[in-house]
Amino acid sequence: MEKKKIALLARTEIPTELTWDLTKIFATDAAFETEVHLITTMAGAMKQYRQTMQKDADALVSVLETLLNLKRRIEKVYVYASLKNDEDTNNKRYQGYFARIQKLTATVYASFAWFEPEVLALPAEKLAHYYESDARLNAYRHFLDQIRLQKKHFLSEKEEGLLAAASDIFAAPENIFGILNNADLKFPTVHNDQGQTVGLKSIFETGFKRHSELRLPSTAQINH
Repeated sequence: MEKKKIALLARTEIPTELTWDLTKIFATDAAFETEVHLITTMAGAMKQYRQTMQKDADALVSVLETLLNLKRRIEKVYVYASLKNDEDTNNKRYQGYFARIQKLTATVYASFAWFEPEVLALPAEKLAHYYESDARLNAYRHFLDQIRLQKKHFLSEKEEGLLAAASDIFAAPENIFGILNNADLKFPTVHNDQGQTVGLKSIFETGFKRHSELRLPSTAQINH
């Protein structure tokens, strides 16, 4: 009996209704690029907020609102670029998107590496006065309190900045493995218990990882 062969589908062969809809994040790549440009500008402007939270409660609120807005925006473009890259890891354009956003993320986080050290430097009495004088800070109380509780785990502003700026370097090994595993390496095929020829990579992704009842027979023949 002729054995059936099960092959992985290319991204372009998958019905649209079975794919995720990333237009909910950005309607077009152009909209994504516009947001990336805005984030780059915002990150460059973060230095103007350094050493301002010591002034008064209003200054601290301004820092918090700006910081959290920037963090939400970088998270949004990161998710879009990451998912676009995952759609088809052979797509050089979206590989480039993801690499750019990883670098931009490092730049963004380095741009406010001073934030936690400055929060920790606020005297407890002054912060308590801020809470009393400006009700807007109640929404951020837990966020600030958590930072202060973790004081021993934070480094100096300079050291925090170095770590943030190097985050894309630390991600390189995982990125290289992902490209090799998902795009560059060509895996052999095997015959399963149903007499089907299945791509070994598809077994790892859809079988053995998620369905414990699927096993290669001990006499499986690997076709090179």
